Amino acid sequence: MRLRHPEATRRCRARPCGGGALPDPPQAGGRIETDRRDAINLAGLHRAGALTGVRVPDPAHEATRDPVRARLAAVRSLRQARQQLSGFLLRHGCHHGRPAWTRMHRRWLAGLRFEQRAHPIVPGDGIATIEAATDRRDRLVSSGGTRRQGGVTKAGNATARRMLIEAAWSCRFPAKIGREQLLRQETLPKPIRDIAWKAQVRLCGRYRRLSRNAKPATTVTTAIARELAGVVRAVACQLPRPAS
Repeated sequence: MRLRHPEATRRCRARPCGGGALPDPPQAGGRIETDRRDAINLAGLHRAGALTGVRVPDPAHEATRDPVRARLAAVRSLRQARQQLSGFLLRHGCHHGRPAWTRMHRRWLAGLRFEQRAHPIVPGDGIATIEAATDRRDRLVSSGGTRRQGGVTKAGNATARRMLIEAAWSCRFPAKIGREQLLRQETLPKPIRDIAWKAQVRLCGRYRRLSRNAKPATTVTTAIARELAGVVRAVACQLPRPAS
């Protein structure tokens, strides 16, 4: 992508293409990467029309992606800290037996006692790390206090799938607009706010109907995420198209 932006200011034609759609080389040893062989193969594929072009994000879209990447990094740090603390507790035979990372679970962690004097240092440091990672994640705009990760499909962008699942999981609550969401929507156009509210009412009701039919929670969340992708497209159609 960095090569594309400077080329836009020059008098030459550049066409970014997706590398995942390239066919496998048929000849023996074709997987060996050399500049000459790659250039010949790409030229032949381009002449045959076998290359799939991709859209290059402009600086505004890149600026939007940076907070998303930062939040994903915060989520990974929180998950890793929780896994490390859980592994330490399992090695010492400490089992809570109830849902983890709730208020009751935190009180249980605070009341743990160990035989060795050095062992309490580890859970204390782990709890402090988890609290710091949680605060960092919440500062980067969270979709809710509880999250459940799942896959809609293996095709497409993994970050988009994760965000759709997180948004769909919050539909298990009744439709409403909280104070933070209300402040966040003040600068949005009214058609976009109307689409968001209509979709929230519809998807929250659909979540409850599917749950009453004894559908698994993962199936319900995936179905809501698929419909939510259409809502995202409807909102995107309301935005002004950037000048090419």
